[in-house]
Formats: sequence, C-alpha cells, structure tokens
Amino acid sequence: MFSITEKNTLLGMLKVLVKMNTNTIYEAHDDMTIGYVMIAVLSGKVWSLYQKVLEMEEIVEIHPLFGDYDLVATIEILDFEGLVKFAEQKIDTIAEVIKTKPITETKF
Repeated sequence: MFSITEKNTLLGMLKVLVKMNTNTIYEAHDDMTIGYVMIAVLSGKVWSLYQKVLEMEEIVEIHPLFGDYDLVATIEILDFEGLVKFAEQKIDTIAEVIKTKPITETKF
C-alpha cells in the first residue's frame, strides 16, 4: 500500500500526465537519436525527482512506472555514448537516484 504522501505524489503525477498528450510518439530531429533512461528512485522521492528531470533540456518526456524502475525519461541525444554520458553525469548524480539504465532505440 501507499502512504498518504505517496498517494498525493502519484495523484500529482497523474494530473501532469493527463495535461501532457502522452499518446503521441516523439520523433527525433535530424541527426539526433531518441534514448530512454530508466530511473530507480528513493522511496517517497519520485515526484520531486520527476520535476527535476523534467526541467532538463535534453528531456523530451518522462513517465512514471511500476516495477524495478520508477521513471522512464525520453531524451533526444546525438548517439548512444551521449546517452550513457547523460545518464551518468546528469541523472546518476542526483541524490534521490538509486540507479539508472540507459536504453537506445533501434530501427526495424
């Protein structure tokens, strides 16, 4: 079960996601790649980290998750190496972050 604080946090996140049109698929600009960073967050800190990450210039969108990771951030980046560097230098350094997992898209 969730605590009152966590319920309020989840409600706030849902309100933000409803305001965002999350049914659209983001496509990268020319010469850019779409990457994803899965983020595990300390208990009770998901909403505050959500707000911090959303303000980052590279972030295209961010969504809450249930499971081993709490958030998934979509970023626009030059290449996979840039994605890993972004995760290590900009997200992993935030105190609320437990771990990250960068993932890049592929083409069929």
